[in-house]
Amino acid sequence: MLTAIDGGASPSELAALLLIAATDRVFADGGHALDFINKAFECLDIVGWHQAAAILPTAVPHLVAARGGEELNAWRHPLDLVQLCEAASAALPDLLGWCLVNKIADSRG
Repeated sequence: MLTAIDGGASPSELAALLLIAATDRVFADGGHALDFINKAFECLDIVGWHQAAAILPTAVPHLVAARGGEELNAWRHPLDLVQLCEAASAALPDLLGWCLVNKIADSRG
């Protein structure tokens, strides 16, 4: 994280680094990892992104220690919730495309 900050990474690039790590596992730490990163971004918006080197690295240990839902038996038994979420996620682009097409058709009359 510090290397990216020192290398001049933009706020959007830093956000991508952390969000990719947080979403690599299903509900990492019950979603708390994502919440923590979101609060870090909100904090930087208030105090200024020049403080990124002091704030963003605090998220790294939390991400490293976080367990994903796919690692927990409760997510796999009696139903495999991870598999259900992956199937729903894969269907989203088509569903969103259908919604956009129908909204455009509805707005034209």
